[in-house]
Amino acid sequence: INEPPLLKIDSISTRKASCPQLADGELEAFVSGGTPPYNYSWSMNASTDALASGFPKGDYQVVVTDANGCTTSGSQIVEEATPLIKLPNAFSPNADNTNDTFRPANSCPVEYQLTVYSRWGSVIFNTTDITLGWDGTFEGSPAPQGKYSYFARWVIDANGTVTTEEVRGEFKLIR
Repeated sequence: INEPPLLKIDSISTRKASCPQLADGELEAFVSGGTPPYNYSWSMNASTDALASGFPKGDYQVVVTDANGCTTSGSQIVEEATPLIKLPNAFSPNADNTNDTFRPANSCPVEYQLTVYSRWGSVIFNTTDITLGWDGTFEGSPAPQGKYSYFARWVIDANGTVTTEEVRGEFKLIR
């Protein structure tokens, strides 16, 4: 009687959750041996395929069952990507849907504050929502072209590590 090679999980690859507290991580099990087709049972996920998505940060298990009912299991950790927050050095609020607001490119949900100042030090924009940016207006009118300064502060809690950053800088409004 010939038996197939032992069913085993060779590896489980991971794609990190794209932002802290988001559930978009992916796991993929690579299996050999046994008798295909394989059925995958992921913890906290309804997928029965080798590739499963929708995982937040955490430790997950997979049980693989082959056509003969043989099983093997493995586990893998999904981590969170740490957001990289960078502010531009210029923007052009001209309604072309490209660089129309002054804000970070990253929109992960983090504790955040942005304050924009005129060249005379007056506050002309303030927000605590990282998805909102300054549209180049002040009191309902277009602000003049030129240099402006900003203060930004954010707190990132990813994978159990809390990082606080404060940045001051200048940027140019281009019309």
